[in-house]
Amino acid sequence: MQTREHAIANALEKLAASYRQIAEDQQQNIAWEETKKSETGEVIDSFYHVILHYEDIIEVESKFEALHNTIIGNTVVENAIITVLEIDQDLPIEPLTKL
Repeated sequence: MQTREHAIANALEKLAASYRQIAEDQQQNIAWEETKKSETGEVIDSFYHVILHYEDIIEVESKFEALHNTIIGNTVVENAIITVLEIDQDLPIEPLTKL
């Protein structure tokens, strides 16, 4: 069953994925392993927005089983699309946490 809201959510996710890729492409000049240091040699921490996107279609007995089986497996990390974007410390981003 797909509702109108589900179709809209899917379309918005495709749009978001496109913009995540554009944002990541704009930061190609960031060296992955580079550590920024002050003039005195102290490490300067940077801030990153880490986006983990995982989708799957599974056949299980209940919604609970679908969530539980996803949480306990490593497939989320192994099969996810991970976007890492350097951000300003004061950028108003609220981490999404939902179970």
